[in-house]
Amino acid sequence: MAKVAQWCVEQGILTAPGETTFRPNGWVTRVKVIQTWNTAFPKQ
Repeated sequence: MAKVAQWCVEQGILTAPGETTFRPNGWVTRVKVIQTWNTAFPKQ
C-alpha cells in the first residue's frame, strides 16, 4: 500500500501530510475525493 501511495504522490494525484506520514484510514472531504478522481481520470 505504501508503494501505491508514494506513486500517487510522485504523479501529483495525492499530497502527503508529511514525508514519513501515511494515513490510509484518515478522513477526507468529498471535494478532495472528487479532485483526486478528476486528477487520476481526466476527461478525454
